[in-house]
Amino acid sequence: MTAPYLSYALLVTIPLPRILMHLRRYPGPGLKALAAALVYPVVLLLPLKIESHTGLLIILSAAVPIYHILLIRMIRNQHLAASLLLLLNLVTIPAVFGRPELVSGFSDFLLSRLDNLAAANLAVAAVSPGEIEAFLFYGMGIMLVSVGLNDPIALFLKRSHLMPGFAGDSSSPNPAPADPEPARGRIIGYLERGIILVLMLSGNIGAIGFVLAAKGITRFRQLDDRDFAEYVLIGTLLSVGATMLTGVVLSAFV
Repeated sequence: MTAPYLSYALLVTIPLPRILMHLRRYPGPGLKALAAALVYPVVLLLPLKIESHTGLLIILSAAVPIYHILLIRMIRNQHLAASLLLLLNLVTIPAVFGRPELVSGFSDFLLSRLDNLAAANLAVAAVSPGEIEAFLFYGMGIMLVSVGLNDPIALFLKRSHLMPGFAGDSSSPNPAPADPEPARGRIIGYLERGIILVLMLSGNIGAIGFVLAAKGITRFRQLDDRDFAEYVLIGTLLSVGATMLTGVVLSAFV
């Protein structure tokens, strides 16, 4: 298995745990969700010719929100629809841009469809195999530290009974999804891990301390609560440790 294929496979599998968690939390979509998910790759494999990268951008810009709305209406689950859309984009876009360089022994029928799609596309012609490989590795790292790590870390804290109640919701250890506190913490986690990965890959490891200090300042008053302080520390160590490990692996391959 070649390095580009391995990185592509890992890139595609990153959203799968999130999709499975949504399916377990909100059961019921079943075959309807699967049918909706198959529409996007089928459309992309049609023998279309796009004359310029501008045309490609226009088509993708129009197709993504329309398809997202259709997914929400068909499966009635916004989070699952977003995860499916993310997975399908990760599957199709690298395949269109990488084509034969991506996987050896790929289906001749699918390759012919991709060749028809990209025959006159200037954006595809401008991408070299080396750039494709770098894109897959960096894309894998960014997706892993932003989207891929959030749910596993939260699940670990929940299953380990380490997640305390949040401010304003002392009656339940698991606040409702509408609570703004977990939503803000999720966004902070995305930004924190993304910035740390960029700093590691650019060689500015010392600046990671400023990122962690900024996070500590925002939680300064809440850290008087010992349970909450320990919860934040464990979550931060898990998050930063996984991000730094991802950065070390990427630095070794790219």
